[in-house]
Amino acid sequence: MRKSAIFFVVLGLSLLSCERKAEVTRNPAEDSIVEMSQYNDIVYNNKDLLFEWAYFKKCAQTEKTRALDLNEKENYKKLKAKLLPSAIQFASDLGITKSDIEDMTEVKINSKDEMEGALVGLMLFASMIDRSLIDSAQTKGGSFADCFLEATGIGTGIAIVGSLAKGTMTKKAIKSVLKLAVKAGTRSLSGIGLVLLVAEIAWCMYS
Repeated sequence: MRKSAIFFVVLGLSLLSCERKAEVTRNPAEDSIVEMSQYNDIVYNNKDLLFEWAYFKKCAQTEKTRALDLNEKENYKKLKAKLLPSAIQFASDLGITKSDIEDMTEVKINSKDEMEGALVGLMLFASMIDRSLIDSAQTKGGSFADCFLEATGIGTGIAIVGSLAKGTMTKKAIKSVLKLAVKAGTRSLSGIGLVLLVAEIAWCMYS
């Protein structure tokens, strides 16, 4: 009886130890759900900066003058300065790492500046997804499905977006929609490429 009792005590302690180890190795960030209101607000409040930068970016790409290039860089610097602190917090809230972003965008991040641009682009993209749900099917400029189709060349993204809870975001949700945009192959979704994509969606939705 004594040996049997000792066996069950040891077994119980072993199971408890296994449970504790499982808790340690589990990554809670995978299950994190972030409230988007604060991030939506900062994106919306800086949409004019986003549009101004996107305008100079498009002009610089077509006309290729030194003046336009300098204007684009200066406006991007202002936009990033406004959004980067929140973008860093957003990625931290969801446990999104450099390797996660590289996996989502299929673009290698080679510098601190590229990483910062990717973080800003990711937060902007998540905000556009969420704003489309909060603003319902029809926004000022058109439905999100129409805006998404116009910017990416694909229309199936809305089916994924529609399954999300309004006002919240997860890493899995961002990855699903962003990978869909990448598969379309219409452009490189590096940090700046992603920000430009978001600017086009935002312009369609808000203008």
